[in-house]
Amino acid sequence: MIRKGALEEIVEVRQERGFEVRVFIHDRTVIEDTESTVDLRRRGWQLYNYPERMAFSATPSDFGALLIQRCRWANGGLLIVPKLWRFLWTSGAGRARVSEALLRLHYLTSLAAANVALRFLLGLAFDGRLASVWLPITAAPYYLLYAVDLRSMGYRWRDVLRVYALNLLLIPVNLGGVLRSVRQACTGRRSTFGRTPKVVGRTAAPAGYVLAEAGLLGWWTFGALMELEAGHRLNGLFALANAAFLLYALVRFVGLREACEDLRPLVAQTAHGLGTLRLAFVWRRFVPPLIVVLALLFPAAATGADLAITLDDLPSHGSLPPGITRLALADQIVEVRTEDRSPTRPNSASSWSTGSPRATGWVITRSATLTSIGPGRMDFSLMSSAMSR
Repeated sequence: MIRKGALEEIVEVRQERGFEVRVFIHDRTVIEDTESTVDLRRRGWQLYNYPERMAFSATPSDFGALLIQRCRWANGGLLIVPKLWRFLWTSGAGRARVSEALLRLHYLTSLAAANVALRFLLGLAFDGRLASVWLPITAAPYYLLYAVDLRSMGYRWRDVLRVYALNLLLIPVNLGGVLRSVRQACTGRRSTFGRTPKVVGRTAAPAGYVLAEAGLLGWWTFGALMELEAGHRLNGLFALANAAFLLYALVRFVGLREACEDLRPLVAQTAHGLGTLRLAFVWRRFVPPLIVVLALLFPAAATGADLAITLDDLPSHGSLPPGITRLALADQIVEVRTEDRSPTRPNSASSWSTGSPRATGWVITRSATLTSIGPGRMDFSLMSSAMSR
């Protein structure tokens, strides 16, 4: 519940299509409730938390819906941090204010800081100075309190292990939301509000996130094997345990069959692109013989063949002189051929030079004599045409 007087103090008046619109809950970020909370605290309003359950809502039933929800939750916290600093600066530096500011700062930045840190801590190799059993023990108090909280809510103690696996699974998802916040801060464009789907069937997850999960699993597994091979048993066992937890999360929360279905569009698109590229390379070998055949059967087409082969062969002559570009040279050839409309027979050599104001003083000498054709090779004297002063 929110007092109407509190909403009146944080209202903003906007002009939309010529009408005055009063906005109480701001939509600069996709976590508008958190931003409005900071606005209310800046104006001196007190907030109280009632821990009892007031209502029930549908929990995301699959990884695709959960991805949309958690990506939205991770987006926007960094954008509200400047408001929090202004609240701390204007309200004084009392002990209560500092404690509240630190608590809210952790809430706003924890998803960004923790997931970036996990990305490096779990993915990079460290030397023996950090290979201590005390390093993972430092996280024991956190997960102990987590387990106590879960137990008080009616869950089992071992469910904290499933929570740990879920947190590993959500690393790419949270990083995706954080990157959207960074993009909004740099470009000024608001992120779209992704509503959590509430449908009967399964919500497909974006193929990029599924591929990121598979890449993360492969990276950690490879890193664990490398650590064990190097004799760093503690580091290797720790990395192998994290890979096992992530594999459990992929099987339990995503599903191998569902992951393959989500990756199918990406695989099909990649295969189509590779097929088109392969077809282009296959047909490319038939282009030079086809040009030769057209030049021999239709002498009138030899001029067009000259230009096509000459332009394609320009890089083989080495670097062009300063001030001469491939496009300028092609323009001169076309202009010369347009001015000199005298027919050229296939077996005769000819030289042209341009007298236009854009002339560079270069003479293009070329011959249309076919010398030899062999397997995988065609020597066409036009392809060895020279450029000289």
